[in-house]
Amino acid sequence: MTDYVFDVNYEVRIKLTFKGALLYIRYFEQLVGNNPILKKYIPIPAVGEDYVMKIQVWELMQIFGPNMYAGQDKLFSILFNDEELNKITKMDVVK
Repeated sequence: MTDYVFDVNYEVRIKLTFKGALLYIRYFEQLVGNNPILKKYIPIPAVGEDYVMKIQVWELMQIFGPNMYAGQDKLFSILFNDEELNKITKMDVVK
């Protein structure tokens, strides 16, 4: 059996649900608050119409972790295509 490493620094594509998109936007609104300097340097990221975006795994955990629990509504799906999956599995085999 081969073990693979999935590094938290990997960038993954996710498809947010409507609830996930609201939580994502609320996270950044709370992060910058009413501070005009922070608003200038940390803009609230736009969530596209299709709700698909790229994000590093550690950031995904930081944003959504406190809102995840058993039995909750789905917040996002992680998307992989063949190329992305091959990149991960070829580079990070545990020996």
